[in-house]
Amino acid sequence: MKVAVVGGGITGLACAFFLTQSQDHQVTLYEKTKQLGGKIRESKVGELSIEEGPDVFVTRSSEIFEIISALGIRDRLTHPSANRALIYRKKALHPLPLGLTLGFPTSKEHIFGNEVLTQAERLKTYVKWLYYNARRPRIIGDDLGQIFERSVGRSYTNSILDPLLGGINAATVYGASAEITAPQVLDLLRGIPSTIPVDKSENPLPPFASFKQGLSFLVKSLSDHLQSNGVEILRDTQVSGLRITTTGVDIIANGDVESFDKVILATPSSHAGSLLKDVSPICSTLVNAIRRTSVTMSTVLVSADLSHIDSQVSGVLIPRSEPYFTTAITLGPNKWPSWQSLEAKVLRISSGRLEDRAHLSLEPKMLVHLLVAEAMEILGTDIKVEEYRVTRWDESFARFSPYHRQIISKAQRALSQDTSSKVGLAGSYLLGSGIPTCVKSAKIAVTNISAPTI
Repeated sequence: MKVAVVGGGITGLACAFFLTQSQDHQVTLYEKTKQLGGKIRESKVGELSIEEGPDVFVTRSSEIFEIISALGIRDRLTHPSANRALIYRKKALHPLPLGLTLGFPTSKEHIFGNEVLTQAERLKTYVKWLYYNARRPRIIGDDLGQIFERSVGRSYTNSILDPLLGGINAATVYGASAEITAPQVLDLLRGIPSTIPVDKSENPLPPFASFKQGLSFLVKSLSDHLQSNGVEILRDTQVSGLRITTTGVDIIANGDVESFDKVILATPSSHAGSLLKDVSPICSTLVNAIRRTSVTMSTVLVSADLSHIDSQVSGVLIPRSEPYFTTAITLGPNKWPSWQSLEAKVLRISSGRLEDRAHLSLEPKMLVHLLVAEAMEILGTDIKVEEYRVTRWDESFARFSPYHRQIISKAQRALSQDTSSKVGLAGSYLLGSGIPTCVKSAKIAVTNISAPTI
């Protein structure tokens, strides 16, 4: 079977990998840029090589380890030196109690020992939490923010859960799908044991990992593996159209047409929706309706004294209620000791939330000076900028609105009917954010596309 994968990010590379697990597939991968990996890439800031996008992945996922094991690179894994977060609220840094479930409290100690909240807010939260657990009502709807408010109240939701879970997708928990964004918390509220697979090996992995050479090492290892297994990788090749034929699918790229039996679109939702406009109008409309958030990542090489912050703290989260452009600060030397030189340290400062585009209008120099001024207030120390790099991710983070899963199911059914199952979708916008989720969506797409055509 001749299969095309459109998109050379981690999702597309994973699609190609799973296709090569069967000798029945002849695979061609299209990437519109010269570089594979999508958001996974690194570049220099001063003399240091620092990730521009994600710098870790969650280890509690089997699909990504299928790839890691096949590539023989498990021994290259490394883990952050610190993984605790502080929350900046009311002009002070506050630690979170240990043992929270995605920020959600499971004991009264998690509430009364929570320094983020005022004493009055702790009491109100405890009463709300205790009352909810005593009644254990049926969960209504799929709006995560509303579910949180009903179970722990507004103060806890806005000050802790929103920056933690809303911040992951550069948005807010209000108007976010609970099923997609926090299924573990839903299980907790329903009294269902955790569905997260437990690593029962002799030396279980920490929750987050990367590679000693950075995540780009995974991309390079994967692309080398694909090429050695006969995958044709076409870089700098823009796919501009699809055409369903009686025997398969024609791909139009750089003015040329090539025929395939089946195609997987491993692109952002906006590009997938554009390609499907004439092929599957209903699917195109639903996919195009997914809102997306723009984020700016400013990587700053600084001289600063951070010794007053515990070495186990990897970063600081800033709630939406605080008057800052900054949404989060990663403390490079704490998280990755290699993210510092003798002269300077790395701070990664995130800005941008859903429907907030003000950060995009600022020139890089002005944005960095603004964010560093905020960082001095937040971290409580003087900061001198030595060098910086600004990376803009425009319309790059999907917004998972309530009932997102049902909407995606409807889109995929329409696509299957309109294309006789000749075209499939893969990507983080389907199942949730994160590298492992991208890989999982790739495996599902390959399983579906490999089935006999309807």
